[in-house]
Amino acid sequence: MDLSGTYAAHGTNPGGKGEYDAKLIITRTGDVYRVEWYFDGQLGAAGVGLPRERFLSVGYQMGDGCGVVLYEVGDDGVLRGEWAVPGNLAAGTEVATKE
Repeated sequence: MDLSGTYAAHGTNPGGKGEYDAKLIITRTGDVYRVEWYFDGQLGAAGVGLPRERFLSVGYQMGDGCGVVLYEVGDDGVLRGEWAVPGNLAAGTEVATKE
């Protein structure tokens, strides 16, 4: 499975504290993926992803912080994920659909 491409992402912040939209760009680089989130046309976060079976695990940096997201790849190619950052006891969610 090759997940490379541009996705429209919609997410919810931990604890239901707001929503966001982003452009997600996934690029295969060998056995891993480069993953970038763009908010209002500006690079907001970037990381590296490891694919395993129906999942993509991504560690990312956003400004001075970091986080992790685990996507499940649906039969329809939609990425459905949960994400977390240090210091927050709740998880956020994200759904990304290939454009």
